[in-house]
Amino acid sequence: MKETDRIMAKGQFPADFLREEIRCEYKVTQELKKIWMVSLDILFEFDQICKKHNLQYFLLWGSLLGAIRHKGFIPWDDDIDVGMLRQDYEKLLSLKDEFKEPYFLASPKTEKEYYWSHTKLRNSNTTCINKPFRYQPVNFGIDIDIFPIDNLIVDENIDSYDARLRQLNINNSNYMRQSNKNPTPQELERMKGYNSDPDKDMAEIEALATKYNNQKTEYLSCNVCTIDKWQNRTCKACDLQEFILWDFEGFKLPIPKNYDSILKNEFGDYMAFPPVEERGHCHDRNLLNPDVSYKESLKNLL
Repeated sequence: MKETDRIMAKGQFPADFLREEIRCEYKVTQELKKIWMVSLDILFEFDQICKKHNLQYFLLWGSLLGAIRHKGFIPWDDDIDVGMLRQDYEKLLSLKDEFKEPYFLASPKTEKEYYWSHTKLRNSNTTCINKPFRYQPVNFGIDIDIFPIDNLIVDENIDSYDARLRQLNINNSNYMRQSNKNPTPQELERMKGYNSDPDKDMAEIEALATKYNNQKTEYLSCNVCTIDKWQNRTCKACDLQEFILWDFEGFKLPIPKNYDSILKNEFGDYMAFPPVEERGHCHDRNLLNPDVSYKESLKNLL
């Protein structure tokens, strides 16, 4: 049985969920709908564990934007991002054994050779292979991204603090790229001069990210994620004190009550759509297949 057939048989989704449609002048194909369904199914498993153990999570980044602007996925997006305050995030990591096959909680603390600085909950019967890291011996199932939120002090040291976190993430990215025995010239150039210990770098990332958690701060941030500027991933602590349920693809999911402040800080005029020609998948480095396991996909890719 295909994984999407198994999920559909659980009865969580309406019969027409996989129907192709046009949203915001963008064609949402049946294949993309399948990826959405797998991602939502992973989120539902995550949600059950969070409710069982009284853990709070909330939609974040593009998923929060999608919830408010589209009441679901951004039509040209293909993943789900959630955030958790550090205390709940650490509790989640201790519950990894509660996720049963095909679900797998992947983090630096639960999977050897995993050196992303946040956690992913994956479906092992599916494929989401990050092509630059495809030789890294980790689970590459379709996932939801789970980000820890920590305290942050914004002062004269903030730029150097963030730059160090960014460099540590680059170090670990270069480490994972080295598992490719036949790198391209571009990858060789990117890895030039790499000489670091990923376990020590990951320990430093965690130490820096949690540096201010023993004191009350005005700001909270996803310190471990350095893809965007620190200003765009930082919010007032008061913005993450209350949560409400919001429509997302016909389901009710938690979001920060002060979502407007968070989205304005990250996106500016967040209700404005990008030009039609810029609407496309945000993660085109990934090889996605909702009905084939990553192990099978790797056989053909490697």
